[in-house]
Amino acid sequence: DKAVSLQQRHLPRLNFEQPMPQMAPLKTRRKRAHPRPAAKADSRKDCDRYRSAISKLEYSLRQGYVEPAGTRMRERKRHWSTLLYRHCY
Repeated sequence: DKAVSLQQRHLPRLNFEQPMPQMAPLKTRRKRAHPRPAAKADSRKDCDRYRSAISKLEYSLRQGYVEPAGTRMRERKRHWSTLLYRHCY
């Protein structure tokens, strides 16, 4: 093994006098405001509509289906379920 001797002029110059650059602070994420549920009378009617749509989709899924129709039905069921839990519970 050959040892290599480096002279000082071949080494990179280190400058410790300059301060390190500051990183910009991360932006805080604002919480999304959830839409408020509709008025009581409309809310009950909407909740019944959500439940009815979910029930129909569940019935269709139990009857059997050919892809990609089943995937679309499950997506719609998730949509209605999200609305139901967001506005009715």
